[in-house]
Amino acid sequence: MRNDWIHKLTCIIASLLTALILLAGTSLYYSYCEAATSAVVSGAAALNVRSGPGTDYDNVTTNSGEKITLPNGYSVTILDETRDSSGTLWYYISFTYEYTEKTGYVLSDYIKEKTSTGTAGDFESYLDAQGFPESYREALRTLHAQHPAWVFEAQHTNLEWQDALQEESKVGKNLIQNSAISSWKSMEAGAYDYTTNKWVVFDGSDWVSASRELIAYYLDPRNFLNDTEIFQFETLSYDNTYQTIYGVQNILGGSFMDKSYTDTDGWTGTYAEAFIYAAEKSGVSPYHLAARCIQEVGTQGSSATGGQVSGYEGIFNFYNIGATSSSNPVVLGLSFASQYNDTYFLPWDAQWKAIAGGAIYLGTRYINVGQDTLYLQKFNVQGSNPYSHQYMTNVQAPTMEARKMAGAYGANVEQAIAFKIPVYKNMPETVCEAPKGSGGSVTALSSLTVDGYSLSPTFHKDTLEYDLVLTEMVNFVTVRASTMDESAKISGTGTIELIAGLNSIPITVTAQNGSSVVYTINISNPSDESTVNSGGYSINIEGKIFLSVLEGESVTAMLYGFEVGTTVEQLAKEITAVNCSYRILNADTTEKSSDSVLATGNILQVINSFTEEVIKEYFIVIYGDINGDGEISGRDMLYLQRHLLDLAPLTGAYAEAADVNWSDSKENAEGAKISTISAKDMLYLQRHLLDMQKISQK
Repeated sequence: MRNDWIHKLTCIIASLLTALILLAGTSLYYSYCEAATSAVVSGAAALNVRSGPGTDYDNVTTNSGEKITLPNGYSVTILDETRDSSGTLWYYISFTYEYTEKTGYVLSDYIKEKTSTGTAGDFESYLDAQGFPESYREALRTLHAQHPAWVFEAQHTNLEWQDALQEESKVGKNLIQNSAISSWKSMEAGAYDYTTNKWVVFDGSDWVSASRELIAYYLDPRNFLNDTEIFQFETLSYDNTYQTIYGVQNILGGSFMDKSYTDTDGWTGTYAEAFIYAAEKSGVSPYHLAARCIQEVGTQGSSATGGQVSGYEGIFNFYNIGATSSSNPVVLGLSFASQYNDTYFLPWDAQWKAIAGGAIYLGTRYINVGQDTLYLQKFNVQGSNPYSHQYMTNVQAPTMEARKMAGAYGANVEQAIAFKIPVYKNMPETVCEAPKGSGGSVTALSSLTVDGYSLSPTFHKDTLEYDLVLTEMVNFVTVRASTMDESAKISGTGTIELIAGLNSIPITVTAQNGSSVVYTINISNPSDESTVNSGGYSINIEGKIFLSVLEGESVTAMLYGFEVGTTVEQLAKEITAVNCSYRILNADTTEKSSDSVLATGNILQVINSFTEEVIKEYFIVIYGDINGDGEISGRDMLYLQRHLLDLAPLTGAYAEAADVNWSDSKENAEGAKISTISAKDMLYLQRHLLDMQKISQK
């Protein structure tokens, strides 16, 4: 609980009131206030304030006799607590309502104390407890040093970063103005019209689909952990302890709302007063409401705020609610504003009604259902239905509004302002940078061919992957391509050497502005001998990747690159067999179980899928596992020593496993490896066992 002079003064006043009531003979349910606590309404859309601790007491009212209810997020101060006759806990609170200090009783279940990050010494522990990744922390440390009262909450979305980026990058979901540099605008299918060489407009007259790279920049919260743009993560509930009419006026300064006005129903006042009233009715930050209004209608206003649109005279819409993407979104918004709905003060036939009713709508539909930051209203990455119900399409909107809100605080910025910052799974190690390239932006090909063959499917500029299945072994193919834009560059074409099995050929198109697209041709090339390909342990029969070891007069094929402890089941997930099957055997040729670990001397057999004959055998090598038990231990040191003393010479895969310092090994004229086992291998094995230097398996 805080105990500053403001709260002490409040408590003294409460005590004086108590004394007066006692003199009048009225019983009290609270005692002297030793401390006061800042808190907010939580979990109630309209919390009743009573004159005493119980539901049988009258509601506290305004000066005009209107019943007071406090919306979710409304700031209050807890002065004391007591229980009614049934044992239910009530808080005695003070709060400001319509510029007047009020007191009353509320159910404790709907009041939540404000928290802070504590002292600088506790901040690292706080970051740990919140689960902020390391890539967030340096910026948060800087902010904490500058603004120690600020509270940073990690919002764990439980969404994969790439999944979120993919969903938000769908064409038309996030927009940017057509006047932006070319690398900021999408070249995805449906975003650019190649027949007119223009971007497709999705909203108004010049809003086009943003590029994936630009969306990644604005989606990455780490780009905005500074003392202005962080306000897109501020929780948007009304906090009347530091969100003041003066701050609202700071936002409105220089705009069409920087003045007093007389409304259509005769009310006279300032727009700043209208936004404070809207905040009290909705529980939404007046700073957010004022910034949102300017973001939507501009500093000079729009036809949505003028009340003079034909067919909608005298109708206003200050937040463009209902103005969805179309050729004339303003008319759609005014159509919404002309409906009847008393909850939202509809129809909005007065400006104050549009400001306050729109605020209630935003609070009910967005802020009070979890989308309670600017970021979450743009990128809805929470709840059971993410990526939907997103208020705005301008990808820059949260950042632009955040700057306005930061400027509104002025000296009041050193308060316990709460920021809810999203965290995704498997985020990039470094922050996503905004693209900077300008000039030509077309990354599409106009043609893609392989000489003498037909691709499947038939080429189309928007299709990025193709297949080609050869009926006989081919050593080389010629790939040709041309671009739709002469300023774009192509790499990956020309004469391509093929190996047996699957060949993936990337063709990269790089536009003048630096953006790029990769087309891929997958060529399946047969062989007289079957092939096994694996992501980490690829083998081909020509001996380009697997190991061939010279042993006397013969060459033995060996397979290496496995980390110690790799199981048969793990290997099976990585191997792709082309025109064949395979099996893994123990050294005694019995079949290994799926949960057993690979060991030196195990055998990978390639099987003809039709005749079931063994085509090829590869002996598995785990460097350092000299005795073939799948581990590297002191027993392997004994086997190496006996070999060096010529007591029990090692052969085959076991000799290869003992050549742990394989940089000393040589090749014969045919390229087969000649193992050289020496005392240096003993030293490398010792270092591994002492955790000084691990033996490399690749």
